[in-house]
Amino acid sequence: MRDGERRPQSGFTLIEAVVAIAIAGLGLTSLFLAAGAGLRGTRGAQDSMAALGHAQSHLAALGTLIALTPGRQAGRDDDTFSWRADLSPIAVVRPAESGLPPWVLYDVKIDEIWVSAARRHAVTLETYKIGQQERGP
Repeated sequence: MRDGERRPQSGFTLIEAVVAIAIAGLGLTSLFLAAGAGLRGTRGAQDSMAALGHAQSHLAALGTLIALTPGRQAGRDDDTFSWRADLSPIAVVRPAESGLPPWVLYDVKIDEIWVSAARRHAVTLETYKIGQQERGP
């Protein structure tokens, strides 16, 4: 080798190493953010399925455990979920035979409500239910 010639150096410069670490850091940050969003989405789906199950149970209980009476009824399922049932009579059929109470067709709306991540969520089921009108005193 002659005196003024330089040999090429192998390896990375400090700036190349810093840039590589920064790129890797951005990639890992994106990966963690995506994983967190996926977990939040999974939790939201679990809450929605639980709320739907509660609402279906309340719908099935109408006329047995929950009275078929016009108006609003409400309660809590647990620390997370609460429910509300709105019943509106839309038709009354009076039997020809006297002494029997009339049949009433109700428009039924069941709301299952919960709060997650500081946001209010709700699942609503709507249907019709028929039942005998309560006899007066």
